[in-house]
Amino acid sequence: MVLGYLVVRLVDRVCGTRTSTWLALTVGMVPDIDLAFAWFGIEHHTYTHSLLLWLPLLVFVYWRKEYFAAYVGILQHMLDDMLVGPVPILLPLSPLQVGFAFGVPSIVDTILELSALLVAASVAYLNGDMRKMLSISKSSVMNFIPLFIISSSTLIASREFKVVLLDYAFSSKQLTLISAAHIVLAGFLGLSGVRGIQALTHHKKTSPRRSGLRRGHPTRARGG
Repeated sequence: MVLGYLVVRLVDRVCGTRTSTWLALTVGMVPDIDLAFAWFGIEHHTYTHSLLLWLPLLVFVYWRKEYFAAYVGILQHMLDDMLVGPVPILLPLSPLQVGFAFGVPSIVDTILELSALLVAASVAYLNGDMRKMLSISKSSVMNFIPLFIISSSTLIASREFKVVLLDYAFSSKQLTLISAAHIVLAGFLGLSGVRGIQALTHHKKTSPRRSGLRRGHPTRARGG
């Protein structure tokens, strides 16, 4: 998630675009949708991790260039996965797998994830994303989307790989650090979503008053 966010913001800066914060946080997780299709026989790290699957989106991006950063954020996921294990980037044309085999958990993966989180937090603070996410704004409710995706994919993965989530998450020093970072991130996204709900609730409360004033056309009393 955080690596995808950093890549999206970098491309935004180069191209002069501005991708929505919730979308910048979400696109890096999109290829992991294959976890939701495990019941249909689709294995993790297969078709949705093939560059060929996402190639047709270039047609859409050609006409809607404001989504180019989000598109690159999706492709970044495969490069990220290549650091911890081989990825079949040419399915279904070829079963060729490209990548390293550092694995998860590993020192490389732990350093990568924690470093990315710290850098992403710094970037979000400097570019105003963090302040915007914590403000009482209706757009903040959209941050429930990346929260839902990261939570559901974690739960689905634990079931798919037949592990007890809490036991596995804190089974080693590396996993404990990574899990703690993910908990902090999830908590921040949840807080941001709650701020969005506050904004929506406040808007509903004030709307009847405003409409009542418009219907009443109040005027100032004139002195006699």
